[in-house]
Amino acid sequence: MDHQPGGAFSGKAGTGWSDQELRSNAFGVLCDDGLKVMDLEIERDAKGNAAFNGKCG
Repeated sequence: MDHQPGGAFSGKAGTGWSDQELRSNAFGVLCDDGLKVMDLEIERDAKGNAAFNGKCG
């Protein structure tokens, strides 16, 4: 995970993370302090690993 100014973030997740878990901020891993995940984009490689980016708001 890489958090950038303005609430933007990007990162990678293994095959154990579903798109829905990332969208719902499962376990608060993408956004802290109860912020919602917004504008999330997820791309999966051939092995099912995810690269994602979005922002917290």
